[in-house]
Amino acid sequence: MHDTYEKYEALISKIAVFAHEREDIRAVIVQGSRAREDMPADDWPDLDVSIITTAPEFYISNETWLSQLGGYWLTFTENTAVGGGKERRVLFEDGLDVDFAVIPYEFVRHIMLNGIPEDVKYSLGRGFRILIDKDGAFKDFPGTDMKPALPEPPSGREYLEFVNDFIYHYVWTLKKLNRKEIWAAIGCSDGYLKVRLLKLIEWHSRAFNGRGYDTWHAGRFIEKWADPRVAEGLKHSFGHFDQKDIFRSLKETYKLFRMLAIEVAQKLDYDYPYENEQKVLLWSGEKLEKLQ
Repeated sequence: MHDTYEKYEALISKIAVFAHEREDIRAVIVQGSRAREDMPADDWPDLDVSIITTAPEFYISNETWLSQLGGYWLTFTENTAVGGGKERRVLFEDGLDVDFAVIPYEFVRHIMLNGIPEDVKYSLGRGFRILIDKDGAFKDFPGTDMKPALPEPPSGREYLEFVNDFIYHYVWTLKKLNRKEIWAAIGCSDGYLKVRLLKLIEWHSRAFNGRGYDTWHAGRFIEKWADPRVAEGLKHSFGHFDQKDIFRSLKETYKLFRMLAIEVAQKLDYDYPYENEQKVLLWSGEKLEKLQ
């Protein structure tokens, strides 16, 4: 842990020197696990760096500048998780993993004048440190309220649409299994349906613990914040690339989803679609569930 920490801190120092020497870089912010106190970095997290620059295309369109920071094994670009921008991801020597979010300076000026978007608040709200601020643009930034608005619970209409969507794709996956379209079936069962399940787990956690309850994002630390039954149920809810095992894991996924969905309905005083669900399950049991 100590050795890895020192290597990342040395890399951060190199980034600071590099940024000071580049006129176009106006600020650099370190965020994520290496800047927060809650769930701080262990041996394996990456380094999240935001480069605020007047020349963003330079850092996205080429990789020549990386050599000034040290040796690296590979790099590529992708969309940022929040903000709708671009980032360059780099795997430096020793496995040091860095995400450079490249942010146009004009965008920062705009949000400082007109308000910080909720997704940016969520990203920065867990902690950040200002590495460089050449123009003093962020002098009041730490004092800015970085808490995003509390998430609204689903409306009754949204909840019903959500449950119907899940039931529909449960049947869709069963059809794919019967056609032996294994890739499509596991893609839905362990992909689309799991994304929906995660959203429901978040709804469930906030319904029983309050709107301000911290559910993190993308399932991070789910075993710490979700109902204990969730982690236990998830142990059985993922499948192998095998027709019968996907069927088994799909049934477990549905079982977990149904339990949580009914409890959310009861907590929010919504109607769970018992009658229509039973029609669907009876039909699928007769036509599709022959894979035990």
